[in-house]
Amino acid sequence: MKPYAPVNRIFVTADKIWDDEIVFDSGVKLYKDTTFEPEWNVHIHGYVATLPLEFRKDSMNNGMPCDVQPGDKVYFHYFTLKEDENMVEVDGVRYYAVEYNKIFAKVVNGELIPVHGYNLIDIVEDIVEHDGSIIIPDQLKKKKVDTYGRVALPSLTGLFLSPGDTVYFHSAYAFKNKIEDREYYVINTEDILAYKHN
Repeated sequence: MKPYAPVNRIFVTADKIWDDEIVFDSGVKLYKDTTFEPEWNVHIHGYVATLPLEFRKDSMNNGMPCDVQPGDKVYFHYFTLKEDENMVEVDGVRYYAVEYNKIFAKVVNGELIPVHGYNLIDIVEDIVEHDGSIIIPDQLKKKKVDTYGRVALPSLTGLFLSPGDTVYFHSAYAFKNKIEDREYYVINTEDILAYKHN
């Protein structure tokens, strides 16, 4: 028996809650303290177990269709597994409820696909030039930019964006997510301030 949410929530299962290990090529394994900045260490993917009995339009989802199916591997907002009130246990299996519009990508047949209006944005670096009077060490010449990036995978609903386009957004949305072993900013189309075709 699996749990079903009445409205707008999808239940997912997850192999673990925390990304608490760092494994080097040599086989050496380190364990992280996940209590420090837990939002950076919580697991953000799982597998869809059940869909809700009903999808209802509300202020949060704006009536967008659900783009995932049971069995899909999905990536979701970091609060999903972090908050105990999202978990129910049925027959010894833990299921976590997630608002379906908090799921931002799925993997189908090995293909990573953004869903629910989200875009996966490559993180870019700026080169810091010196003026000749100050010498800047090479390791400081590059810095991460948190107000723009380049589209890696556009939303299926954001038809105006193409891979390689530059998008601008508020730095509050520049939260890095590790998805399929690569880091992206995950930006909803509604949160893009401006864009430029490249």
